[in-house]
Amino acid sequence: MSEQYWSPRDFHFTSEQILWILPHLKELKVGLYPPEPSSGYTENPINKKQPTSHAPYETACQIAAEIEVRLKRTGLAGELLYAQVCAEFLELSYEAKQALYYISGWKRKRISFVDWKRKRRSRLVTQCSKCKEKTETHKVRDFRLCKKCWQKLPDPMKAQYPVW
Repeated sequence: MSEQYWSPRDFHFTSEQILWILPHLKELKVGLYPPEPSSGYTENPINKKQPTSHAPYETACQIAAEIEVRLKRTGLAGELLYAQVCAEFLELSYEAKQALYYISGWKRKRISFVDWKRKRRSRLVTQCSKCKEKTETHKVRDFRLCKKCWQKLPDPMKAQYPVW
């Protein structure tokens, strides 16, 4: 099984990439990007590096700094994520997953981690407009309906609003 690898140019802060790079955070801080796994060829590859206007260690340090800033914004959940990834847990805890989703993405989130979690939670669990039950709902016209109430709608309306 080959290990995944992303070059610094291909690194876009996706969840998968962050999980891959977190164990290498200490090396990144000193400017060492993880080496590309060997492909099985024994000959040395032709070096096709082009001259750049920055130092070779700069990109690695920038990635490390960005990940550290994002982790600090998540507080204890970020520390938990880092610890679980480095300890190679098979399953991340709920808080660690939340931190991972928050720090993922091309740009930093503008809202705080606490507000982001609150916003996500309110999107998932709201009160049904019809039965007043607090559960996962979807917007149908000007109403928020749970799955049970949505199933009671007439068929033409279900076809117009296919949410489940």
